[in-house]
Amino acid sequence: MENEIYLAPAKLNLFLHVVGRKANGYHLLQSLFTKINVYDELQINISQSDSGKNIIKVNTVPEIVNLKESDNLCYKAAEQILLYNNSNNSNNSNNNKNSQKFLITINLKKNIPNGAGLGGGSSDAAMVLKILNNKLHLHLSENILLQIAQNLGADVPFFIKENKHYFVEGIGEQLTEISNNKANEILNNMYYLILKDDSIVIPTPMIYKDENLQRNSPKIDLVNIENDISNNNFFANKNNKNIYKNNLESVAMNLFPKLNSLKTYIQNNINENIKMTGSGSAMFIASDNKSQLENLLTLIENAENSKKISKISWKIIAKSA
Repeated sequence: MENEIYLAPAKLNLFLHVVGRKANGYHLLQSLFTKINVYDELQINISQSDSGKNIIKVNTVPEIVNLKESDNLCYKAAEQILLYNNSNNSNNSNNNKNSQKFLITINLKKNIPNGAGLGGGSSDAAMVLKILNNKLHLHLSENILLQIAQNLGADVPFFIKENKHYFVEGIGEQLTEISNNKANEILNNMYYLILKDDSIVIPTPMIYKDENLQRNSPKIDLVNIENDISNNNFFANKNNKNIYKNNLESVAMNLFPKLNSLKTYIQNNINENIKMTGSGSAMFIASDNKSQLENLLTLIENAENSKKISKISWKIIAKSA
């Protein structure tokens, strides 16, 4: 179906530790990624190109300011999968698909805010790879898609995978599914109150380049993580003693005082378990009780109305997707 709408989910980093750095400058991470039911919407139309070359068009609503079309991750994903296909076909003289050129039009409705640490761009790119692999009958394996995804960005491979919760290591390419049944059940039933001030957009490279970033967090074993989830010790933050932190958070708070002010107020007056996802600027509070989060949202809105905090432009209660 040409007009079929595909849903690209957002993600949360339930924790994010920087455990080292490679010689090429890439940071080595440990994180727990979970997909949530907040989605960008994509439509992809494909026709034959009469120009003798592949043409890719990306229409984004709302428009992403100061982003060239060719820099959009959806464009890059389409470009890379076509390049891979052409290269693969050029080594197969019996495959006449190599002579085919396509006009690919990607219509993208952005519901996941940019610069939030919610993985919207990465999710969109992964969805483009999967859709084009299917629609162009490329029959690329998941391993090949993961290789292409890794070249697009650290978070893109996660969105190629079909399951919800993964322990992520390396630069984002090492993905281990959460296999503990009780841990999975708990994660599947979590709700998240997510807050994002659209006036704060954090460029990820700015955070990773900061000299104050902690880059030597001790590694945590996946078995211990699953046990802590199963024993309800993962999300609790009693007196700020939870070991599952976001190492990028302190840097972001230092660079963006408005974000720090918002977090400090909520932590001190509403709920201490608020945490930043990814490189920010979105923050979240986790609970298995949706009503509790609704009550917290009311308290936050009351604080906005009484001008104790500035207006938060994006507030939503999401669930594991």
